[in-house]
Amino acid sequence: MGASSHFADAIAAVSAALLGEFFYRSFSNRRRTHDGA
Repeated sequence: MGASSHFADAIAAVSAALLGEFFYRSFSNRRRTHDGA
């Protein structure tokens, strides 16, 4: 049971990292274009 929970935690961590990077890039991109305009 501990292994499965650890696996789920790893999946959640990876998903959070990918989502965080995606939102960060989207936000920085929007801000850069906004500053340019």
